[in-house]
Amino acid sequence: MAYVEIGSDGSCSGVTGTLKNSGVIVHCKPSSSVKSVYWYIWDPLALDYSNDMSCWRGKQECAKPITYRAREIGEFRGRSKLLPIELGPLLKEGTHRIFAAPEPLRVLYMKSNQRPPGLEIVVRRDDSYTGYLSELMDVPFVLFPLATENGEHQTDARLGADCVALVIYGQRRMGRHIPYVSPPALKKFLTPVLPRTDGNWPASRGDVLHFGFQTAVIYEDRKPYGVLNDDDLIIHTYHGRAEVVRFGALPYRSHRLEVYRWPRN
Repeated sequence: MAYVEIGSDGSCSGVTGTLKNSGVIVHCKPSSSVKSVYWYIWDPLALDYSNDMSCWRGKQECAKPITYRAREIGEFRGRSKLLPIELGPLLKEGTHRIFAAPEPLRVLYMKSNQRPPGLEIVVRRDDSYTGYLSELMDVPFVLFPLATENGEHQTDARLGADCVALVIYGQRRMGRHIPYVSPPALKKFLTPVLPRTDGNWPASRGDVLHFGFQTAVIYEDRKPYGVLNDDDLIIHTYHGRAEVVRFGALPYRSHRLEVYRWPRN
């Protein structure tokens, strides 16, 4: 990654090398005018977004915009170039959007229903179902996520998700053609898991927990293994943002529970 300036005539300055601008290869020249560079990350604010009222008749391309705050990465101030590997220790699991500016930003907030400008870096735990779910970590809660103005679904673009969209996202990332549906409609794509003879629920990483109005996924099965217990880790979004919490800490823990699994292909 490097900071560059694109002129109105399509010229490029700031670093040496080439880049592609709107499909055109541009040769960049070094610039001495840029004396300092400021690097930022767009952090989405968890404000409980909802598309219900604006899209009350199923109208598409009317997704509510997400509010973002620019957070400076102070460690790299003044650097005109960055290697993605240098950002590794600073980025946890999730989706990060990074950009540079030639001077400190005067306005730190922006609203957008599309991907914020900048380079997108996605960090996930691994290439499993739950690993793909980790790409949504800290994505804000959006009730009834929809398509944005440029045709991207808010969850596929990792802009926002509600409880069931998060559950489905991982399967879509694995190449399965699962539509975004409501929590009740999700059941037709799943296989029920029966309770154990002792009345407890079996537990396996990737199992879907269905509370009727709310869904979540077992992120990590902890001791005692194979049985759902309060120490198992759950990935979910329930207002706020997508996060991993203990099963015992779920605010809807006391509601009626059913357990499901995705059928194997």
